[in-house]
Amino acid sequence: HDFRIHDYASYRGLLVMTGIEPEAKAGEHVVRSDDGKAAVWVGVIDDLWELGKPVGHGGPWKNSRVKAGEHSDPYLIGFYDERTLEISHDARETVTFVIETEPVGHGPWMLYKKITVKPGETFNHKFPHNFQARWIRFSADRECTATAWLEYK
Repeated sequence: HDFRIHDYASYRGLLVMTGIEPEAKAGEHVVRSDDGKAAVWVGVIDDLWELGKPVGHGGPWKNSRVKAGEHSDPYLIGFYDERTLEISHDARETVTFVIETEPVGHGPWMLYKKITVKPGETFNHKFPHNFQARWIRFSADRECTATAWLEYK
């Protein structure tokens, strides 16, 4: 599914998720406010299977100022069938990026790859099917504006 879930909660035994487009038609699981400005998805946990597997894209950096040696915020990478990564920067010199993953959800961080990206180039990577991690984070060896963008299918 491609819902942009902002938050979720449990209410009277039901799962309630926000982030549904306000224009979404009301239905078995979509509840709209009377004024049409908000909508939520409501159902039991097993109803999630009807939505299909999650898909999406995003990352901790999108044209973001990056300081040398500082880690990005952790970004969720677990539980998707296919994952790809693009890394780019605006520096005039080659930048070395460290990609770390966290496999269990509560530490430790482990080195996944160290890559170099030349000026004007984009690093593209498809994670292998047997790749297992919950979280991913990035750091760069020099200050620059960088993008670390993930696509999930």
